[in-house]
Amino acid sequence: MSLAFAEVGRNINTVMENNSLKLVLVLSFGLCFASYSQAQTETKGEVTVEADSMLKKITDERVRSRPDRITGYRILLYTGGRAEAQKVMQDFRNMFPDQPVMLKWDEPNFKVVGGLFYSIKGAKSFRKKCSKEFPMLIIVNDLVELPPVDYRND
Repeated sequence: MSLAFAEVGRNINTVMENNSLKLVLVLSFGLCFASYSQAQTETKGEVTVEADSMLKKITDERVRSRPDRITGYRILLYTGGRAEAQKVMQDFRNMFPDQPVMLKWDEPNFKVVGGLFYSIKGAKSFRKKCSKEFPMLIIVNDLVELPPVDYRND
């Protein structure tokens, strides 16, 4: 690297006639080379963050005061009578035990909605997965619970 700086310096000397401009250029190249060589000798992989104590308080308060629910997506599995809705709900639980399912009363019918999705892409993917078992599937907007926050004190 120092050979490249020396070659650039020689080329500038031949082109430039003005001595003060030469001095400025030589000094700027010297500073660049010094900072480059210093950056090469520093330890890699360590990051030190120095922040005001108020930053942690503001961040913690913002996490604690976040809403409990946001607009998301669920799959409408059934609309109709109560007995059939409970059967659909149980069937869904048996087939997809990791997905939440709810029975809602929307006069005059009961609705069964399942899943909890934050994106339409996730809801569409799940709809394809369970479309054979449930013939009437519609993606609906709903208020969904936020995922839990990791409260770290470090």
